Amino acid sequence: MALTVIGFLLLALVDLPPLLRKRDRRAVVAFSIFFLAALAMALLQVFHVEVPSVLLLLGEGLKKLGIGYTS
Repeated sequence: MALTVIGFLLLALVDLPPLLRKRDRRAVVAFSIFFLAALAMALLQVFHVEVPSVLLLLGEGLKKLGIGYTS
């Protein structure tokens, strides 16, 4: 777990300062959302938590909207 957190900290230290210097709020928010989602997924994998595929969840959501594959 420690290596995962250290790896993500290094990524944040490399990628976040240039965005902050540019003062681009949208880029910082987008980076933060994807970064935190990836960190959460990585930590769940480290703790051996079964995580369903995001594509399966997306497919179920699209079916509820009436959008789907036809054969």
